[in-house]
Amino acid sequence: MRWTILSLLFSFLVLAGCTKEHPIDSILIKEKIVVNSLTQADSLFTFNISSSIFITDNQRPQQITGADVKLLDENNNLLEQVPETSPGVFVSSLRAIPQNSYYLTVDAPELDMVYSNIKTPSPTSVVSLDHKLTSFSLKKVQKVELQINDSPTEDNFYLINAYGLITDSLGGQYKFLTTVFTADANTENGDINQNTDENLAVYIKDLVAHPMDNTIKTTVLVNIEDIERFASQLFLPVEQIDLVVQVYSVNEDLYKYAFSYEKLQQAGEHIGGLLGIPGTVNVHSNIENGIGIFGCYQLDVLTYQL
Repeated sequence: MRWTILSLLFSFLVLAGCTKEHPIDSILIKEKIVVNSLTQADSLFTFNISSSIFITDNQRPQQITGADVKLLDENNNLLEQVPETSPGVFVSSLRAIPQNSYYLTVDAPELDMVYSNIKTPSPTSVVSLDHKLTSFSLKKVQKVELQINDSPTEDNFYLINAYGLITDSLGGQYKFLTTVFTADANTENGDINQNTDENLAVYIKDLVAHPMDNTIKTTVLVNIEDIERFASQLFLPVEQIDLVVQVYSVNEDLYKYAFSYEKLQQAGEHIGGLLGIPGTVNVHSNIENGIGIFGCYQLDVLTYQL
């Protein structure tokens, strides 16, 4: 099953461990506000506001209309009361300025107010040092060596993923998200949290506490076999296959959200993580009193022809 790095969750339940068993219908679940907001730097803030549902409900999450959505600065000065542009969708006239702090509050009738805050990531530059086809763990891979230049005085968080862009003989294009992995775990240039070959992203955490300068060098291995297999199944002849590598510089909460969500997928504990059951992998949220994610990212894209 393929998932994008920024796939979002819309259900939540907290179950406390106890020795007495209760029928699931007897547990009182309080409805919560769900916030879905992933904004690229220098783009307009967009907020998707909905309500949580019980895991046994046979309905889709309901969009909340008429919510009071506000953006504030780091001194709690009101920047904007964000207008609703379609049911449950609120689009700001403000752009996410890099290195700025923003506070969010969302209020809706009969639900607890939720709030969150982020600092947008600093600009970075990504340089491709080298790339070549090779093999790793009996798989055909594209080896991509990258250099990321960032601020040495801030904590920096990165996600790296890749997809194949296949162009057929009539100019039609198809995207196929593939797996990425790395053999660079625990290098002095950052902490890469996973080094298996089944990841949808490579995760890099570059902390100020580490004795580092403003340069991170990393090698990412991209699974090419699945891209070529997908291309071979297309009806029309393939004219070109490009590999697109995306480097996301993200705020810390978005990093934790994406990393925990991928761990949830790998553990096969989808329901447990959604329910918040102890012993399962739970998905990170930075929405106080509610559920969801308020995140911002910078994006660098590198393209290689296969």
